[in-house]
Amino acid sequence: MDDAGRQRVQQFLKTWQGSQGNERANYQGFFLDLCDALGVDRPPPKGNIPSDPYAFDKDIRGKSDAGSCRYVGEAGAMGGRARQ
Repeated sequence: MDDAGRQRVQQFLKTWQGSQGNERANYQGFFLDLCDALGVDRPPPKGNIPSDPYAFDKDIRGKSDAGSCRYVGEAGAMGGRARQ
């Protein structure tokens, strides 16, 4: 890792050290900062890329007994749960 990478990681650790928020409150900010610290692309806004696997939330669709699609809920990329 070069000096710039080390500085990004140190800034990330400084920012998040001692964070008292819960996972639900901070997960998107934490993940975006982690992407920056690692020097990787952030996920694009939802819906910009069809079937994009790299997003915070995904729609969950199911089929009814009649065969039609229906919206079930969302699943978060970092541990979210589907809403019923």
